[in-house]
Amino acid sequence: NMAGMKQAEIADAVGAAWKNTRTVIATTATENLKSLLDLKNVLGNMDEAKALLPIVTKIQTVLGASGDPKMVGSAHDIAFSMAKALDVIGAVRNPA
Repeated sequence: NMAGMKQAEIADAVGAAWKNTRTVIATTATENLKSLLDLKNVLGNMDEAKALLPIVTKIQTVLGASGDPKMVGSAHDIAFSMAKALDVIGAVRNPA
């Protein structure tokens, strides 16, 4: 509720977070929910955030597994910078 979401939106976000744990098995529902809310703030739209969640979490997982300490520590920031760049150029409008 602190994020300004209604109960139905919260339930939908929790469902999307759990669904993503099956898509990107290295993530947890809690991490996915945080990422989903971060994406909503970055993109300004929950539908776009849900569409990009699997992509962003896959990027974070790959960067986090790279072994490079700089990359591991910055995986979250890099993935969200990429999402913001896609939003700026309008590529988010078409999730495909």
